[in-house]
Amino acid sequence: LGVTPQLAMAFGAVVTIVYTGVGGMHSVAYTDVVQFVVMMVGIVIIGPIVAVNAAGGYSVILENAAAAGISAFNPFSARSPQEIASLFLVGWFLNSVDPYIWQRVFSAKSFKIARRAAIINSIICFFFCLALVQMALAGRVLLPDIVATHGTTEAILPTLILTAFPTGIIGIMLSGCLATLMSTADSYLLQASLSLVKDVVVFLKPEMSEEKQVRLLKISTIVMGLFSLVVALFAKGVFSALSFSFSVYGAALFVPTLCGLYWKKTTAAGALVSMLVGALVVIYGFFANWYPGGWDPVLPGIIAAIVCLVIVSLLTQKQGIVRQPEEA
Repeated sequence: LGVTPQLAMAFGAVVTIVYTGVGGMHSVAYTDVVQFVVMMVGIVIIGPIVAVNAAGGYSVILENAAAAGISAFNPFSARSPQEIASLFLVGWFLNSVDPYIWQRVFSAKSFKIARRAAIINSIICFFFCLALVQMALAGRVLLPDIVATHGTTEAILPTLILTAFPTGIIGIMLSGCLATLMSTADSYLLQASLSLVKDVVVFLKPEMSEEKQVRLLKISTIVMGLFSLVVALFAKGVFSALSFSFSVYGAALFVPTLCGLYWKKTTAAGALVSMLVGALVVIYGFFANWYPGGWDPVLPGIIAAIVCLVIVSLLTQKQGIVRQPEEA
C-alpha cells in the first residue's frame, strides 16, 4: 500500500487513543473481546498451520534449528541460565503487579469470575506463545537472511506473513497482529491515564468533582497516547523497549505491593523510596550496560527496593502504616 511504518504507527495510535478516551474501560473491554477473537483465529490457529506447512513440516524446521545450534525444546541451548532466570523473574515481577491485570480483576463481577478468568488467561497465553515460537522457527527456514535484509529478527513475523502466506489469509494474519498490538496498547494507555488522574491530580486536589475528573481523564488519555507514540517512533527495537519497561515496572512496584499487602510495618514513605530506588537501579543498569553476573538489572533493582523499603519503613513507623492485611 506504500504506507510508511511511521504513518501506520500514527494511524493505529490515533484510533486507539480515540476509542480509549471516549469509551474508557467499557470500550477497552468490548474491543478487547473482538480483538481476542481475531487474534486467536489468526495467530494461534491459522498462523502455525500455514507457516509450518510452508516450511516443509516439523522435521525440516527441527533440522534447520539443530544445524544452527538451536534446540526447539531446550531454552538453555541459546541462553545462559542467568538470562533464562532473568526473563522468568521479569515476567513474574511484572505480572504480579501489572496495573492493567489488576484493573481487569477488579472489573469482574465476582471473585469466582476473576479467578476463573485468570486461569483461562494463563492457558491461552501458553498456546499463544507456543504459536509464535512455531512461526518463528518456520521463519528461520523460509527467511534465512532476515537480519541481512531487514536489520533485525523482529521483522520475521510480518515478513513471513507477507511472503509465505496465501493472499486470502494475509489479511486475517495482519488483523491478528494488529489486534494483539491494540489490545495491549489500549489497556496500558487507560491505566496510565487513570494513574495520572487518580493517583496524582486527585491526590493533590481531593475536592475535584467527578465530572472534572472524567474530563481530565479524556485529556490525559490523549496526552499520554501522543507521548507514547513519540517514544515508539524513536525506539530502537520492540524487544529491547519491552525488556527495559518491564524491568523498571517490576523493580518499582513488586516489593511495595507485596509488602503493602503482607507486611504490617510497611509505611508510605518506605513504599515511595522503594519504588524510586528500584526503578533508578534498573534504569542505571540498562544505560550503563551493567548486568552483574549476567543477570538482568531487575534483580539488583529488587534487592535495592527491599532494603530501602525495610529500612525507611522501620524509621518512619510513626507516620502511619500503608495498609494492614485484613483478618481472614
